[in-house]
Amino acid sequence: MVENIQDKGGKGNDGVKADDQVNLVAFQKEHSSSIFGSGNGVIERQREDTKALEAQGALPTVQLDEQPEDSEAVDYSESTNTRHSIRGWIADQFASDDEREIIHDFNKLAKEAGHELLTDTQKLQIQNLPEDQKEMYRLTLDSLIDLKDGKISPADHMMNSLDNAVKLAEEYGREPGSWNVFKSSREQLFIDYVGLVMSEEPMGFINDTGRQLAGGGPHIAGSALETVYQAIVSDKRGAEGFNTNIADKNRSDTITHHFREFLLASYNTSKTLADIEAVIIDNPKKNPGDVRNAYYANMLGSALRMGVITPREAADMTRWAYTSHGGKQPPFGAENVDGNYLRPGKDFRIRDWLKAYREVDNH
Repeated sequence: MVENIQDKGGKGNDGVKADDQVNLVAFQKEHSSSIFGSGNGVIERQREDTKALEAQGALPTVQLDEQPEDSEAVDYSESTNTRHSIRGWIADQFASDDEREIIHDFNKLAKEAGHELLTDTQKLQIQNLPEDQKEMYRLTLDSLIDLKDGKISPADHMMNSLDNAVKLAEEYGREPGSWNVFKSSREQLFIDYVGLVMSEEPMGFINDTGRQLAGGGPHIAGSALETVYQAIVSDKRGAEGFNTNIADKNRSDTITHHFREFLLASYNTSKTLADIEAVIIDNPKKNPGDVRNAYYANMLGSALRMGVITPREAADMTRWAYTSHGGKQPPFGAENVDGNYLRPGKDFRIRDWLKAYREVDNH
């Protein structure tokens, strides 16, 4: 059975080393076939014929090409299971070169950040992503590598992800006004891309069912990107580069996963329900930044669903509202506004925010 096949030097279920199993099979007695002769006598004659042909120089010499000494072979087959599972074997055997590179680069980053490697299930999910989502995954991974190397801030990483989601949505999405039902709208693709790369990890059946009913829910392969991001910023860097009004009270926590969950919830259900969920999860007095983050994302998701705002405007307005900068500030200002901007029906109306943003954009 496949489950008994182990890595070289490993042991099967019967306690015999894999190398020994191969040797035992090699010396088992041959079975004869009435159609294809395979008995001992036939095998012996085949060996004698082969030796005779070799002596006559009739058999070509086959030599495997050796790698140059200065070349570095990259091992892409990294299973995270102690026993190489069926999923891991399939993932390693059938991955394309691009998929192998994604898996290798992620695992390299994960090791550097002290994070677990991709599971075999995550590897398989990556391989089965549509090509556009695979491209989004690759772009987000590149941004995380830049973040780990100190080239960008956590805020830059989030804005990179939103910008990449817009670019791919514009490339692969349905043109505005088009009746092409075979293409998803740009708004839907933007939501899908953000949902892929900013997903909180699974939280168990009950919690994840609740998340899905609310319009969100985890993406297993995508959650690897968010959790390795959390590992990178775990030394209180979660709010670095962000406007403090939407920062979590825990500065090691990320702003992205909360933004994503409520963006999806309001897009897939309604702003009113998502606003209620925001205060069920967080107390506005104890963690106002998280609540504002949710209210803003709810406003944005609802506006995208209704076609009030384009993905490009959504990304650009979020950069203006969420990042620390010296220009004209968003409605809630540049720094913590204790006790203010916590009324979703009054403080987070899309027309007010769009008006303020467009005034800045037109200058």
